[in-house]
Amino acid sequence: MAGRRQVLTKKTAPYVFISPFFILFAIFMVFPIIHSLVLSFHEVKQLTQLNFIGLGNYKTLFSTPRFLRALTNTTYYAVGMCLLNVCIGFVLGLMLTSGHVPGTNFYRACVFLPVLVSTVIAGAVFRLILVDTEGGFLNYLLGYFGVPVQNWLDSPRWALKSVMALGFWRSIGLSTIYFIGGFQALPSDVYEAAHIDGANRMQQLRYLTIPLMRPIIAFVSIVTLIQAYLVFTEVFVLNPSGGSARDTVVTLGYYLYESAFRFFKLGYGASIGVVMTLIIVVLSILQLRLLGVFQID
Repeated sequence: MAGRRQVLTKKTAPYVFISPFFILFAIFMVFPIIHSLVLSFHEVKQLTQLNFIGLGNYKTLFSTPRFLRALTNTTYYAVGMCLLNVCIGFVLGLMLTSGHVPGTNFYRACVFLPVLVSTVIAGAVFRLILVDTEGGFLNYLLGYFGVPVQNWLDSPRWALKSVMALGFWRSIGLSTIYFIGGFQALPSDVYEAAHIDGANRMQQLRYLTIPLMRPIIAFVSIVTLIQAYLVFTEVFVLNPSGGSARDTVVTLGYYLYESAFRFFKLGYGASIGVVMTLIIVVLSILQLRLLGVFQID
């Protein structure tokens, strides 16, 4: 007992109580990150043999057309998702906190409901909706307007947009909730002063709401950016059975899975993960800079 009392002093007790978190964090987060970085400089054979090749994986990576295609697709997907989530989420959040929409709680629940749906189940439903026959639900509806049957999942024109539609449907609810929380936290006295000074609604939106909502806009855009560059399940579920659309929908997350866990190129796959991490960090800092949230002296 005396020994225990000496260990749990006022200075050491907090560290003892929080140590389980840091131990688990080191095992499941820090070690995998460091190990992945080390693997990216090696060629892995038979899962255990490591041959140091320096920057060989990175040189191969940037000279591989499929990786460049995946990078282009992921960037296109990320830009589209950021614009959709920020713009539409901002508008929906503004509408659902304005007090002029009846049944606000019902609409909030409807917007947020897709977040609770499993991506696999949502992808299966989207495949039924987008199936490339006249029996497909979307093609069936468009047929009434004289639109011919579209190959939504296999066409190079529509395949990536179909993946984006699934990702947007599942993520817009969370973005809207973030904006609703931001709008509810805005100071009402500022708007009262602006109204007394004669500012109309559009002027209040431009000169008050948008500047005050910059931290929320930055948060939503960064969260969306990270999720977009890590997109995998949507592509895996909607991945077409064959044809030219395979390269059209491949993303960095899917390419990493394909390289590391289908072809067992673990070092090459680790280098993809490192590149993805660097891209996310750089773009996140740029977004914070552009929105005026983060300044570098």
